[in-house]
Amino acid sequence: MRVDPGAGVALVALEPPTGDFRASLVVTADALNLNFRDWQATTDRALPAALAEYQLIDLERRPFAGADGGRRLAHHVAPGGAAVTMEQWFTVRGGVGYTLTASVGTANYANNVDVLAEIADGVTFAGEGQ
Repeated sequence: MRVDPGAGVALVALEPPTGDFRASLVVTADALNLNFRDWQATTDRALPAALAEYQLIDLERRPFAGADGGRRLAHHVAPGGAAVTMEQWFTVRGGVGYTLTASVGTANYANNVDVLAEIADGVTFAGEGQ
């Protein structure tokens, strides 16, 4: 299956179709004209408008991909009614905002939390940490 990720999306990885929600990992890279704090404040305002029944669970500053960054954990309801847990890690490098978003059916999140953290902790930028 081919996925056209669209502008700003660098990578999409999808779970094979199972159940009522297909888990995914998406990496976005967006040119920014905002600093880190303002970028994330804008994101915090946009998510509740973009995702049905959005509920922020946790938000923290923490390193991501070897740089200052953050992590967000939230719940929302996907089209079709599936409960989804979304975990994001984000950072800014050279005027580009990078976000790794993992979306998993909420019933399966506990089974995937360790592998998602391992993936996020393993992210590096080309030419770094190799």
